[in-house]
Amino acid sequence: MTTTAQPKPAHNAVRFSPNKSARGAFKVKFICIHWSGGNYSGGEDWIMDDASNVSYHEFIGPTEGQFRQLVPANFAAWSVGVSKSFDPRIAFKQGNKESYNIALAGGPPVAPTAYQLRVLVERTAVAMKSYGWNAEEIWRIVPHSAVAVFPAGHKRAGQLGRKSDPDGSGWLDMNRLRTEVAKRLR
Repeated sequence: MTTTAQPKPAHNAVRFSPNKSARGAFKVKFICIHWSGGNYSGGEDWIMDDASNVSYHEFIGPTEGQFRQLVPANFAAWSVGVSKSFDPRIAFKQGNKESYNIALAGGPPVAPTAYQLRVLVERTAVAMKSYGWNAEEIWRIVPHSAVAVFPAGHKRAGQLGRKSDPDGSGWLDMNRLRTEVAKRLR
């Protein structure tokens, strides 16, 4: 049997990360904010690598034009991982399948740029609107640190503390983010 090589997509073609899965019957219940821990180009390469098993719906770099949707909204990104509900108003079973994820390239000690903060507010407000959430529901915007727990087998299994992004070390002020998003939704 003869096989032919598949053509590579054009440079400007939309490509999504292979690290995603179907949401199935699950509905998005919260927006989870992350930092990547690395630079924009390295982070994008990592997310596009099927061996990484990591992805976000949206990825925001530090400078103008560094923004990319990496996973379509109707798919689950692989970014929350082992997690538990942070709020009794929205109990969830599978964090990846019940969240929309936005990551900023970078992390401590370098603070997010004005561009990253502006785009994060805009994109978070867009996501909130797309799910029909209003300004009174900004509690649905959470840091990864608020849901990431240690996995089974770990001495702290089920306890928070597995991740510190993006608010660890005061890197991102989540209350300010929520306030700015609420302004956009009013």
